[in-house]
Amino acid sequence: MDNVKKLRLAVLGALPENEVFTEVLMDYSKKVSAAIQPLSRETAPFIVVILRNYADEVEKLHPDLKEAAEELIQALKTTVIVQQEKAPDAADQTGCQADG
Repeated sequence: MDNVKKLRLAVLGALPENEVFTEVLMDYSKKVSAAIQPLSRETAPFIVVILRNYADEVEKLHPDLKEAAEELIQALKTTVIVQQEKAPDAADQTGCQADG
């Protein structure tokens, strides 16, 4: 079942809200984490800027979601960063040791 359907069923009371919210949060966290990996000291500032700008733009498109997002943050208190493991000898294109 996709996330939108799960969320709709949770809001209707057909599924446990907190459990569904946590599951959806974890799913999207894993997807975002996979998209930005590998994360290094050099790339991290770019990722922070992109994610903050993206969040700001999403809030502009949907001004009513900011309050709901804040409520989710308070209710769940969960952030997930799944970092991909690298081989011990992994190096970037400059030949420098990759940052984990």
